[in-house]
Amino acid sequence: MPGINLETDIAFASDLVDLQRLLSRWKLSWSELWANHQEMAVLAQQWCDRIQGQGELLAS
Repeated sequence: MPGINLETDIAFASDLVDLQRLLSRWKLSWSELWANHQEMAVLAQQWCDRIQGQGELLAS
């Protein structure tokens, strides 16, 4: 499978940057996140589906 060329897919690269920012915020406030872990799980699943879908589009 060929690699992903992020230079030609700006939207996917932008999503990856947004995800990196989210993960950084989570890391800084991890103990607070556990108070609302169900919402965090829903958001994580949404991101997983989003990234997986874009990866599949790029691979085809």
